[in-house]
Amino acid sequence: MTEPRQIESAILRALADQGQATAAQATGISESKLSRFKSDGGLSLQEVSNLLTSLGLAVIDTASKEVVTIPREEFEALRVLSRRALA
Repeated sequence: MTEPRQIESAILRALADQGQATAAQATGISESKLSRFKSDGGLSLQEVSNLLTSLGLAVIDTASKEVVTIPREEFEALRVLSRRALA
């Protein structure tokens, strides 16, 4: 996920799944401040980091040469093939 809109959608989806009140409490900010963040920003970097952590989301350095991401379908296919090869 590298497109800003995809990242925003993932955050909003996780926020909806967890619930705004729960996420605000876990983040240590008010629910109204979290609501304002959704519409026009206004959180500190630390608050955003806390929010992502409370939603179970992580930031992945896509420029890193040490991390490789692949679609789940490809991962599952590779897992099946590797199990067969090792059997």
